Amino acid sequence: MSVRESAPLFSVIVPVYNAAQWIAPCIKGLMEQTAPPDEIIFVDDASSDETYELCSAWHHRFPS
Repeated sequence: MSVRESAPLFSVIVPVYNAAQWIAPCIKGLMEQTAPPDEIIFVDDASSDETYELCSAWHHRFPS
């Protein structure tokens, strides 16, 4: 197993709280970078809007 298969090489951690309107632009911006991340980790601190649902939907759309 290669290093690339065993662990992500480049991770981005994004703290979110009531950030539903910024989730899609954030992901789009990260993916348009010269070196897009191997994984994006969203940390939600009990948002009262649909932040969790949007993050979950992106996860189901791109599970890897």
